[in-house]
Amino acid sequence: MDTLVKARALKTAIDLGLLNYIVPRESVSLAALARSIECDQRGTQLLVDLLVAAGVLLVRHEDILLSPEFKAALPYFDLLCTKLALSGLLLADFSENFSALISNPEKFRESASIFSLFEYTSETNIEVSTYLRTRLWVQLTSVLSKYEAAPFLWLYPLDGSTLILDVGGNSGSFASQLCQSCPAQRVSVFDLPLICSLGLNYVLPSPCVDRIRFIAGDIRSDRLPTGFDAHLYKSFLHDWSDQDVRQHLSRSARALPSGGKVIIYERITSQRDIASSPWNFCDIPVLMFERSYRDPAFYLQVLPQLGFVVTAAHVIRLDQDFCLIEATNRSADD
Repeated sequence: MDTLVKARALKTAIDLGLLNYIVPRESVSLAALARSIECDQRGTQLLVDLLVAAGVLLVRHEDILLSPEFKAALPYFDLLCTKLALSGLLLADFSENFSALISNPEKFRESASIFSLFEYTSETNIEVSTYLRTRLWVQLTSVLSKYEAAPFLWLYPLDGSTLILDVGGNSGSFASQLCQSCPAQRVSVFDLPLICSLGLNYVLPSPCVDRIRFIAGDIRSDRLPTGFDAHLYKSFLHDWSDQDVRQHLSRSARALPSGGKVIIYERITSQRDIASSPWNFCDIPVLMFERSYRDPAFYLQVLPQLGFVVTAAHVIRLDQDFCLIEATNRSADD
């Protein structure tokens, strides 16, 4: 979706159930479509025309049907919905606060509304509004993690011999993908109590639910649990200051045995040619969080200072670029 109008038309089609009505059918009439979404024919026609312009629908004679291109995207419908929702949530900040993002990132973080969605708390008494905001953010990031697992596993296949602690592992979506990739793999998620509660509900339908465990804690104050061969930091470290990142990785150095691994799978500063790239509506999150991400050189510099030996480093080109870094703990040898 390269424009706001096209993206909004698609989001409206999803919200009103238009796509749910069309997808199982070969074609539909305008009258039947209007009845299905409980809208008059004039409004339905406007939406259909916008969806034709967006490449979602085709109109042949009086029949309305999905375009072949959109049919091909249906296996990734959850990802499409997530990208539309996330870009929509960021739209107001993009419109009102982008100047602050450019000129004063700290001021942007103070004024931008998006950060209220993941204002996690370790307290046990949670307000309903906090719960609902956090649940929404967890739902969105869980879908992203589902698709971000494939390139990780292509570069870092698992054989089930490594006991992994997923630090800040959110809903367990990524852990679930790791376990599904290897029948012997077990992963424990370490996160705040509210996130662990949401995560339990998320992984219950997973076929490998018995190999995923949640450990409630707060990395800001609690020691990381021992007994693991590797600590995974996936899309977590960019939320923290440089000093905090050093402290988190230091906790891993103390908790891991000699030879234990730290695996960083993290969003990084964009590696694309920003000046010549086409920027679409669903790229708004890439722009809005760009200044929160680091160059992977930072991690490659910090890890040896904490007693780790870097054994692998990759840059993965996705819509938002990632680094994958593995480092072996040698601090316990000193």
